[in-house]
Amino acid sequence: MNANIRAQDVLYPLNFNPLLTKPSQKLELKPRGGQDSVNYTITYEEIDLPFVDEFSTNKQRPANKNLPSPISQYYVIGKCPGLLNYKMGNYRFSKLPSTEDTYNPAFPPDYISTTPLSPILFSLNDSPNCNTLVSENIYPPTIKRKFSATGALLSDSLIYDTLIYSAYKKDFFLKGYLWTDRHAYFNSHLPYMPPSKGVATLDGLNEYGVPYNKLATNAYGLADYLTSAPILLASYNGSDSAYLSFLYQPQGLGDNPNVEDSLLVEFLDDRGRWFPVWTVKGTKNDERSLDSIGFQFASIHIPDPIVASDPNYFHNKFQFRFKNYATISGNNDHWHIDYVRLDTGRTFQDTSLRDANFVYELPSILKRFTLLPTQQYRGGIDLEDTIFGINRNIYPAPIFNAYKYNCINENTGLIFANNTAGKTFSADPLVYHPLESNADLNFPVFIEDSTYVTTKIYLDQSDGFVTNDTATTRQFFFNEMAYDDGTAEWAYGLQGLGTKKVAYRFFIPNKDTLAAVKILFTSINGPVSSLLFNLTIWKTIGMNGAKEEVIKTLTNMKPKYIDSMNSFVTFGLEEPLEVQDTIYVGWIQSDERNLQIGYDRNSTKGFENIFVELNNIWSKSNIAPSRLGSPMMRLILDGQRKYSTAGVKPQQAAAGKKNLILYPNPADHSLTLQLETRSKSMEIIVYDLLGKLVLEKSLHETNSLDVSSLNPGLYILRLVDDGEILQTEKLQITRW
Repeated sequence: MNANIRAQDVLYPLNFNPLLTKPSQKLELKPRGGQDSVNYTITYEEIDLPFVDEFSTNKQRPANKNLPSPISQYYVIGKCPGLLNYKMGNYRFSKLPSTEDTYNPAFPPDYISTTPLSPILFSLNDSPNCNTLVSENIYPPTIKRKFSATGALLSDSLIYDTLIYSAYKKDFFLKGYLWTDRHAYFNSHLPYMPPSKGVATLDGLNEYGVPYNKLATNAYGLADYLTSAPILLASYNGSDSAYLSFLYQPQGLGDNPNVEDSLLVEFLDDRGRWFPVWTVKGTKNDERSLDSIGFQFASIHIPDPIVASDPNYFHNKFQFRFKNYATISGNNDHWHIDYVRLDTGRTFQDTSLRDANFVYELPSILKRFTLLPTQQYRGGIDLEDTIFGINRNIYPAPIFNAYKYNCINENTGLIFANNTAGKTFSADPLVYHPLESNADLNFPVFIEDSTYVTTKIYLDQSDGFVTNDTATTRQFFFNEMAYDDGTAEWAYGLQGLGTKKVAYRFFIPNKDTLAAVKILFTSINGPVSSLLFNLTIWKTIGMNGAKEEVIKTLTNMKPKYIDSMNSFVTFGLEEPLEVQDTIYVGWIQSDERNLQIGYDRNSTKGFENIFVELNNIWSKSNIAPSRLGSPMMRLILDGQRKYSTAGVKPQQAAAGKKNLILYPNPADHSLTLQLETRSKSMEIIVYDLLGKLVLEKSLHETNSLDVSSLNPGLYILRLVDDGEILQTEKLQITRW
């Protein structure tokens, strides 16, 4: 950093997307625009016209771990060029029927159940067209084991008679999906005033929420794809007036695409060639005002070929795709896409859609916060007088003339409000529907601990897009006090020379116990894991003649980056503090680098509570009012639980025994998992010794792990529950 740069608080685009950075999403990165994984072949059901998506629900194909059962799975060998695209390995087989021994406490003294193993399909393919010459069944090795009475594995061995260098392949057939890849980010928090609730965002991050290029600061290149499923167009031609249309917005609440950035559309012809048919460039490098970036309409005609060399798009495997060129070293250069529509009998200016919808979910019912502990909730004084459901009518004539709503305690089922008669409203293009917290919702003035209260506004007549006719807000009352909504659009922090301080003001009306502070750490040009800071709690800061008074300091803290959704890190206080009235929570740093915590631009409740000391002078934040938002730092007010700084959950008492027992270990193709306790969010994550994620599996209703894709060697296996590492084991893969 330039030594002449003075200290300042700043905002930057994120380096990654904290809502996507979750290791259980994928086994590995897929080639751009290509097949999902070298072990998979996915065929999609062709779609009839019309093709329409307004992105209120996610119609992307599922992640690998959520794929349905394959239509076929087999091993393949031969002189076929296609095999070069697959992982190959030496696999052991048996020519005779085989069995597997598993632990069963009901059968002493050996405690073994013997189960026949299913045969495996083996295919011999020939070059050059990969024609199948021979398909036959072969068996996996017999697995012999010995167990103790408690289930501990004493020994195991494999019995086989054949070793074949081959590829293991799974074929899938998917129905009901509109998009064949997962690069685009489906969301409702990044666009500004979208046409409807939900968009597809193309940016500089891959499908895991991390940069395509993590090494170079300003790397530029091809970024995301959004590719349609195959569409049946063979029965049409140019005279049917087929058009693809969509709405798009640069930047939104994210980062503005620069002049070198672009959004493109391509069509696939009947010879498998992609042709560019539309493009738009970014603008100057400055952030654009929100009023200047409304969604724009684009329409593309699908023509007949004129000469033999022209592309023919009227075939039954037609596809179109969006792609973007961007800075691929961070969460940069956003393009938001909505209302994608392909149909015949249209014109270039055909913008008609029969859809009345909600633009966003309902905002928090709380006035000053987004989350409040039960003990700090004071009824009406903490509630917004009115919240609004923003309704857009994209049709020349009215569709609905009334909206309905309800407010329900999810824990007890108690209904506070339930308007089924409807409130009338005008059919203007944009309408703000008011919901008064008292008169309409009858929102309770007293809430039991750990309670969810859900408020819903809806239009109950059919317009063809039912899923965007409802907007909700789900208010949780437990032990957190927060200004943000849990989604980060930017990164906030301090940079420059000298000692710098951030103090975030919180008002705690009732006496309570401060047990921990939660921070969502993001990244701009890579993590700053070595940056030291002092997490500090003040009674007063040096503003308006007051003397700076520190209550508590946690010295030499470092940012932590957790690969889980909503990755807040918890910093527990060894001795919880009794607090009341105004306190300030933040940090002090002398490092010139930016600490980079999340900044939520959808909730502005925290903006007036940011204070900084720069160059030895306390003041309100220097962030421009055009960038209103809330740093993502929260309080945990809880005198009942002890919190650590190691994760995002309360510290648990040490268990007397391990929750997970795995066998056999060493393993060959399959691993049995025995759990003492289980939750729906538990999963197994396997890393190689270089730290690369190589395998993952949700443990919901399963007791086995297929490790046949792993090469022989030593691995690290972790049992994870909602981002917290519960247990770590070494896993040895051996094959003979």
